[in-house]
Amino acid sequence: MHAAGQARSKYSLSDLALRSVVELERMGAGMDYNAQVFGELSTALMQTSEPAAGAVQFRFVEPGYYDPFERLYRSVSSAPRADLEQIQNYMKTVSSHLEALSKGQNEAAPTMLPVCVALHQELVQELSAEDVFAIHEWPLFSEDTSSGLSSA
Repeated sequence: MHAAGQARSKYSLSDLALRSVVELERMGAGMDYNAQVFGELSTALMQTSEPAAGAVQFRFVEPGYYDPFERLYRSVSSAPRADLEQIQNYMKTVSSHLEALSKGQNEAAPTMLPVCVALHQELVQELSAEDVFAIHEWPLFSEDTSSGLSSA
């Protein structure tokens, strides 16, 4: 279980989105499914898209999540741009639908499948971009970094 108030990693959130896709597919096929995953994803989305308790005086998205959440919002709304309030309102809507699914209210299931797939894709895209940046920033093992100069 994830500690309250602690930021989730993008890997963890991406994993929850993918687990939700699997559970939504199982639900749609009439198979047994784990509804708890939807509640976990709902909580994680609220933790990363809303300010911590007592910090309501400013609008906030957990660092590193703004870009994937903004792209997700733009893809579903077809809006050319999005402001923070629109993104947060959309994430609240998604979170409330997921919370309803976790309680057995399955009316939103068909609309949540493409959202969870898109969320997973956006997070993976973000992680892939960060990995490329990190790989090219670190010196090679064969380089002597003691002088601060590289062979390139």
